Amino acid sequence: MLGLGFHACLLRLSLPWRLSGLAAGFLVASWGTLTLTPWAQAHWRNKDPREFVLDEVAGYLLTALLLSPILPTAWIMLGGFLAFRVVDQIKVPPARQIDRKGTGGWAILLDDCVSAVHAALLVWFIYYLGVVR
Repeated sequence: MLGLGFHACLLRLSLPWRLSGLAAGFLVASWGTLTLTPWAQAHWRNKDPREFVLDEVAGYLLTALLLSPILPTAWIMLGGFLAFRVVDQIKVPPARQIDRKGTGGWAILLDDCVSAVHAALLVWFIYYLGVVR
């Protein structure tokens, strides 16, 4: 939800500035994931702690960044968020392999980035098929 809230704050900006804001947010959330993962793993004693969600924030922001130039904002915020959450839970390959075999911050971040690309493709496909408008 943090990524969605950040995206909502950018809506008053023109598209180029919004894209810049989404990119900056993605980079900051990615950096935070890479930097704080060792602490989160030690604190929650888990390889990929559910309580640590900066990787999901980065994933949603990447989904929104990929969709912003081509789809209406409502589609991005609702469809992109829901698709990212579902695809991230399912772990469509190669995200599943990265999640299972990878270690550290890069693996935690990369599986969400792969899920973001899958989610963006899914939302784009559904939109352009005209399944829901």
